[in-house]
Amino acid sequence: MNLITFITPLVALLAVPMVSATEYQVASASEIRSVAGKLKPGDELILKSGTWHDQHIILNANGSEDKPIVIRSERAGSTKLTGDSYLEIAGSYLHLSGLHFDQGSLQKGHVIRVSGAYNKVYDNAITNYNPTSKETRYHWLSLYGRDHTVQHNHFSGQTHSGVTTVVWLKSEQDGHHTISHNYFGPRAYGKANGFETIRIGTGKSSHLNPNVLVAHNLFEGCDGEMEIISNKSNDNLYLFNTFRQSAGTLTIRQGKRVAVAYNHFLGDKKKGTGGVRVIGKDHLVFANAFSDLGGRAEGVISISAGTPLENGKSRTLYPQVNNILIADNRLDNNRGPYIATAAGIGKKKRQLLPQQVLFSSNQFFNPANDAKLIDGDHNDTIFWQANMTNHDQLGYPVEQGVSVKEMAEELSKTSDWMKQAAVSHSCLESAQSATKYGLDGDNFQLLCQRIAAVQSQGFEPKTIDDVGISWDISEQN
Repeated sequence: MNLITFITPLVALLAVPMVSATEYQVASASEIRSVAGKLKPGDELILKSGTWHDQHIILNANGSEDKPIVIRSERAGSTKLTGDSYLEIAGSYLHLSGLHFDQGSLQKGHVIRVSGAYNKVYDNAITNYNPTSKETRYHWLSLYGRDHTVQHNHFSGQTHSGVTTVVWLKSEQDGHHTISHNYFGPRAYGKANGFETIRIGTGKSSHLNPNVLVAHNLFEGCDGEMEIISNKSNDNLYLFNTFRQSAGTLTIRQGKRVAVAYNHFLGDKKKGTGGVRVIGKDHLVFANAFSDLGGRAEGVISISAGTPLENGKSRTLYPQVNNILIADNRLDNNRGPYIATAAGIGKKKRQLLPQQVLFSSNQFFNPANDAKLIDGDHNDTIFWQANMTNHDQLGYPVEQGVSVKEMAEELSKTSDWMKQAAVSHSCLESAQSATKYGLDGDNFQLLCQRIAAVQSQGFEPKTIDDVGISWDISEQN
């Protein structure tokens, strides 16, 4: 054996320099700018503890899937940004964590703006970041681009116009985000449109298919406007969320093929708390629990009347409801009608009645007032199958499909009932049965399969211990 030949590859290997990650400690936006060009995959940008006033942070960098660039507080929650501070990150595989935006304000724009692809925003807080005038409009967290993750953050105390978390869509490639395990805390009533907590898309982008997952979040005291969540795009999933004492609704405002499943809507008898508004086509509302709601949107599950498409326009303000499956939901101890079959009819040019809607295997128990259970005129294209109630004032001419029965025993625990709906595959069964009423059952089966692919992590209502940041926000104030 040639000894020189044997050792040469080893020498060559040892001669290759080992690239190691670098930590950069910074104390201002200007220091961030000075090191931004040096950042490489695996590096960490550490924002020193303390209060950062009027810092305009703009960072463009690219990590990699296995070596993201981390932008973090020196200690989670110890870096507080205030004044007119804001942060914009652009690029790929950037992980932002541990920052606290508090007691500041802007005049326009975004507190945090994320663009590019595969970025992650986690363990951050934005609190009380409000201008003097509540009409001043800017957004707290804006997502541009694709495949971002927003997880375990804390948002509370917003009083001004602008969306708390908004997904912007410019092309078919945009979206595919996950928004999960966040705490969306108290948001004051805003008296006008534009005070949503989450919005996905706009009217102009409502034809796009972003496939955003909103799951395992807690919404508490979100009173900004009628639409706590405003869905304005296609193929989004809203699963395993809890809405507690929030005066508004989850509104499918525009878009197609949206699924709302395994959510808890808990009103605690607060005025204005609501459930789900359905507008558009091909949606599935499955195995949600609605209890102690105070009455909103003409019904706990509100099926909207639609507006005609005007000449020369490709979209309408309220797309006509068509091909909707409402299955295995439980409604208990709510005020007002439980179901509105043509909400808003005659208002804002809404004159088109819903078509091809199936209510299947829903439970309507214990209305909290004497209101009729179902509100609306008879519609031959709204179908009822295997629904049950203990309230004899239906208020709607249902020939069959809603059985009035006395409750022989207490209701099973809601989480157990949800779990049973999941393990028994009742979503697929309801989807299959929809075909006999002329609905597109294949569409619903696909939605059921997408729902089943998301981990439940339990069916109990979310609490503050399940979501939000890892650090104690009270200790940082």
